[in-house]
Amino acid sequence: MTTQQHQPLHISNQRLLILGAGGHAKCVAELAQTLGIQVLGFLDDQQANWGKPFFGLPVLGGIDVETVCRIDPTGMVIAIGNNRVRQTIVEKFTPLGEKITWMTLHHPSAIISPSARIGIGSVVMAGAIINAEAQIGAHVIIGSGAIVEHECVVADYAHIASGARLGGGVQIGTRTIVDTGGIVKRLVRIADDVVVQTGAVVANHLVKDS
Repeated sequence: MTTQQHQPLHISNQRLLILGAGGHAKCVAELAQTLGIQVLGFLDDQQANWGKPFFGLPVLGGIDVETVCRIDPTGMVIAIGNNRVRQTIVEKFTPLGEKITWMTLHHPSAIISPSARIGIGSVVMAGAIINAEAQIGAHVIIGSGAIVEHECVVADYAHIASGARLGGGVQIGTRTIVDTGGIVKRLVRIADDVVVQTGAVVANHLVKDS
């Protein structure tokens, strides 16, 4: 899990390209603009969308290496809710190495402990709370109003959806989603690729879908 200590985002001269053109991408675009970041537009694999405006910005082509190199953004973020798809896209761009900069975005209204660590490419939405020594992996979505308590570990490509709550010391596996309003009680461990359903309460270690 690649994490970095939480610190303010430097926005000068940033030109962001958003991968995906759906509902979550709209939220990420607004978040970036709130931070004062220039959003160049979106990439999307639905060819019918290419060249058309989406949420007031252009869809510039497909999600591929050639298109990204042509546009030459200073940073990118994947705004697609499907956890496995986010991982597949990251792997597609891995050969470009340091030529690709995955931006980490957090809404100004989010409360993030200075001792928390947040991985590259992750997005923290409005009103979320991430407490002391929590570790958030790469390309994770922390939804609006979600709470990640002290010493939690959220692995790469996971999604803690809007209003979900993780008690202290919870561990969330790779590509796992805790859906809207889900609650995971303190010290519970949840395996990779699990779906915690909307509103569920998880009190025991979980290796399969709730």
